[in-house]
Parts: sequence; structure tokens; C-alpha cells
Amino acid sequence: MKVTIYSKSEFMGNIIATETKLKSFTFRKYAQYPNALEVVHTPKRKRTTYRKIYTPVGGSPDILILEGWNNPEPAGMFTGNVSTHLSFDDKWQSDFDKVIDKEIEKNDLKVVLDTRGHDKYFKAIREEKV
Repeated sequence: MKVTIYSKSEFMGNIIATETKLKSFTFRKYAQYPNALEVVHTPKRKRTTYRKIYTPVGGSPDILILEGWNNPEPAGMFTGNVSTHLSFDDKWQSDFDKVIDKEIEKNDLKVVLDTRGHDKYFKAIREEKV
């Protein structure tokens, strides 16, 4: 399934979007994290399948997976769509949440996984997995 994965950048802390073909995702124990998210996927224009583990910070990893490609781009550090906040500021996440939630409602985008913890999707997914 073609999806767009939104996650926090490990470099500067801003939100990045990755267009990929999703194979599977599971919550599992990884190192000291009891609920790390493992995503198996093939990035756009690649042949190799990758396995990425998103570790939680403060309870769960802040990941949003939307069905399809060409979904909204998050604010970037060096692009025309720039946030006014410093890198690693939590307001990067809150600004992104406001914008993407409006886009989900307006364009009726299908949410595959949402672990941001502030909305209805995360609770439903955790109940399915148990």
C-alpha cells in the first residue's frame, strides 16, 4: 500500500515526510522501549525493503501514516514553507498537528496509523493490537 510516513527528524527535530510502500508495522519491545514501532517498507523509487524502528519519547513514537502519496508537505528547515520555531522545539509538532489535522478533515485523507497521542486514531489502534 502506498503511504506517506510523517515522523520527527533525527537531525534537527523538524517533521519529515517519507513516501513509501508499506509492507507492515508492529509495536514491539526494542532495547529499553516496551512499545517501539517497527515499520517494514520500500521507499519510493527504491527496490530494497527497509526496516525502521521508531523509538518512543515520552510514551509512544510520534508517527503519522496517511494512505497515498502527494500528501501535504510539513514545514521545512530550508524550504519556502518554513516554521518560525527553533529546531527541536515542541512547537514544530504542535504547528504540524494543527495543519495536518485540518488537511485530513478537509481532503478526507485515510489515516493508517496515528500515534501522536492527541486524537481518536491512536486509542483505536492500540485496542486492535491487544
